[in-house]
Parts: sequence; structure tokens; C-alpha cells
Amino acid sequence: MAIVNVTCPKCGDQSLPLAAITLTEFPLLGMGLYRFKCKYCSLIVSKPATVKQQIQLRSAGVQAQILDLPLTLQGPQEGPMTDDDLRKFRIALEQYNSCPEDFNGL
Repeated sequence: MAIVNVTCPKCGDQSLPLAAITLTEFPLLGMGLYRFKCKYCSLIVSKPATVKQQIQLRSAGVQAQILDLPLTLQGPQEGPMTDDDLRKFRIALEQYNSCPEDFNGL
């Protein structure tokens, strides 16, 4: 069984099995994170993963979760919101019964 050496900010260095490590990659940002639960204090620790660390973890058998950014975080796609966009948004809110009463005058 492969072991990974990690450091909890509260408890210090420890060794964990690969199954205890979670890897998340964000290809559009060129970054990743690895997470683990400290075996002593149960703190969930998240740390940045360099490309080299991501490759090492994947080659050791850690399954990577690949996440793309939502379009809203990737920057403007089609310019500013239009009146039509706002109408569609209001209709969507009303359909889910989440429309605040302040919107009724629109």
C-alpha cells in the first residue's frame, strides 16, 4: 500500500494511505488542490497542488476530479446583460417561487 507524507497545520507531519487523499484539478486555471483528513484532529486540510504534485499523485493512483470554472467566472461571454436577460432571470425566479416581493413592481 502506497503512503503519502502530509502535514496538518495543527498536528504536524503524518503518513496517510493514498485512499485518504483527494485531488481536484482546475485545468483552466492551471492549478490543483489536494485534501486530506488529519488522522489525529480530523481537520480537513486543503493545500495547493503544483503540476508536479498532481502528476505524482495521479501516477501513484489517486483519482483526480477535474473541474472547469463556471462560465460566469471565465469572464464575459457575450457582453453585458440585456433587458431580455433580466426578463428571463425574473421568470426563472418566479418559476422556483423564489422571487422577492420587491420584484413584483418590475
